[in-house]
Amino acid sequence: MRARSSRRILDAARWLVELGGIEALSMRRLAQEADVSVRTIYNLFGDKDGLVEALVRDSFDAMDAAVGDLDAA
Repeated sequence: MRARSSRRILDAARWLVELGGIEALSMRRLAQEADVSVRTIYNLFGDKDGLVEALVRDSFDAMDAAVGDLDAA
């Protein structure tokens, strides 16, 4: 459940940032988009800085995986 909530939050955060920049990333709007409580976001990521850090880390992990797939091919 925790991993699924984290994934939904990160996906919604990425979408909000793509839509309106980092300024569009409010915890309340993110909670609505991810269908979780604001408290869940804070429990999983700490604060907005922690959320942004997790979002960046997730993006780098995805890029690493994509590069690994290219190397394997």
